[in-house]
Amino acid sequence: MEALASAMAQVQPALLSTSVAEQRATWESAASGIPLLEGTEVRVVDVGGVGAEEVVAPGARPDRVVVHLHGGGYAIGSSRTHRAFASRLSSAAGCRVVVPDYRLAPEHPFPAAVEDAVGVLDTLIAEAGSPGSVAVSGDSAGGGLAIAAALGGAERPAAVVCWSPWVDLSSEALATADPPDDPVLTEEWLVARAQEYLGGAPASNPQASPARGPLGGLPPLLAQVGTRELLWPQTVALAEAATRAGASVELEEVPGAVHLWMLWLPDAPESRTSLERAGEFLRSRLER
Repeated sequence: MEALASAMAQVQPALLSTSVAEQRATWESAASGIPLLEGTEVRVVDVGGVGAEEVVAPGARPDRVVVHLHGGGYAIGSSRTHRAFASRLSSAAGCRVVVPDYRLAPEHPFPAAVEDAVGVLDTLIAEAGSPGSVAVSGDSAGGGLAIAAALGGAERPAAVVCWSPWVDLSSEALATADPPDDPVLTEEWLVARAQEYLGGAPASNPQASPARGPLGGLPPLLAQVGTRELLWPQTVALAEAATRAGASVELEEVPGAVHLWMLWLPDAPESRTSLERAGEFLRSRLER
């Protein structure tokens, strides 16, 4: 984690200052170098009118599915940037993983991403015939989107897993007294992405900032976050609020981990441990 933090601190400031188009291209290029697990099958699918990739690792059950919503500040990222991660998640959870290419800001501001995520989740639950066969997960902005989708659909999925979730888009949520030394994200970048995504909608809207809304009825939640993340405090606040609302919550704070450590270095010991825990959590809650 120290090596990763050092490397990210050297490249991220320059990257985050480029245009959204350049950031998209850079991430696509960088992600293409991360190998998938051997034997993983990938195919392009349409789920309720939303394009997606279905990623299936060897031995995964086709009748169980996790919808993984990629991060990227609602502006960058895609099924391709998360293909290698989805391969490992499919193996850990023992089921197929669907990664939707939900609409991105600024071209498609809120609530476009929420509509797409809810549509995909509703479609897969209807196809499965039971919400117990479908779970939803997400990283960073995708983590907040996963919670919004889990609460906004026709039926609740079996479980939710979030890595480093961005669940409060307000500027106040970042104004902590002693912010973590985050080598990946900056407050300025998050504020800019929030403004583009919201497009004039209030940050208090619970579909945009689920931590600010009612969390009653939230499916069992596993939240993992690193202690060097700007999003660490709001992840803790989300877990506490969901617990007060009666949800079953497991919060895992990974010492020294940076934002989306399991994505950048999927085969590092800390990343393998995180994916194993997520896999155990999902396997125990998806119907047998």
